[in-house]
Amino acid sequence: MLVARLDTVGHTELRKVEVELSYKNGAKRITTRLPVIEVILVADDMFLQDVSVEILLEAQDSKGNVVGSALNQSLCNGVNVSTSQLPTITYATLQTNVTESCPDGVTGKRSVPTYVYFYDNSVYQGGYTSTGSSSIGNIESGLNGQLWVWNRLTSQWSTSSLTVNAPTTTRDVNFPNLQCVTGSVTSAQ
Repeated sequence: MLVARLDTVGHTELRKVEVELSYKNGAKRITTRLPVIEVILVADDMFLQDVSVEILLEAQDSKGNVVGSALNQSLCNGVNVSTSQLPTITYATLQTNVTESCPDGVTGKRSVPTYVYFYDNSVYQGGYTSTGSSSIGNIESGLNGQLWVWNRLTSQWSTSSLTVNAPTTTRDVNFPNLQCVTGSVTSAQ
């Protein structure tokens, strides 16, 4: 005897849907008050036309605090998305002047080639200069972090904590490592 039972309860299949967000072709920072963010649903199944996805879109500052979210906007295809006006974020420039001098900090002062980095506990930003003067832009104003300066002539690091404020924060860094004899420079230590 052969018995076949047909279940009347439908089985739910797990389907994979990915949400892709993009802003200005992959820009890492939003620089306008009313950004246009592209939301794309990507599925590996062409029969997922009837799937609805709820998206919570929030703007966060560098510390993870929510600083903006969305209001209801009716889009051209009838989809409703919550959006709200994002706060204006002010950006600053970190100007770094790097020198080396005699141990007194004044005599023989000259610019040195350096690597300069700013780390805000999540992102390294940096620049290279051979003149001792460096600018790192697009840092969120009010951001606290560590300034790392590498003297390429002597292979030495200098680090310091600082807050970058708009429009420009300037930090002078001196490496007092030159060997000096009665005020003249002889060589680096």
